[in-house]
Amino acid sequence: MRYTVKDIAMIGIVGALTVVIGYALYIMGSFFSILGHKFIIFTPFLGLILFIPI
Repeated sequence: MRYTVKDIAMIGIVGALTVVIGYALYIMGSFFSILGHKFIIFTPFLGLILFIPI
């Protein structure tokens, strides 16, 4: 399968945004002292990460 420059750029942008959003959610989750609150914040992100390969 041949990828165009646009496809490669989109793959790179999505990969970079995944890392940045994940890091931002991790920082936001570390500020809350409520037990289990980090898992509530991470649930949508982890669902997205697990859904992307499908």
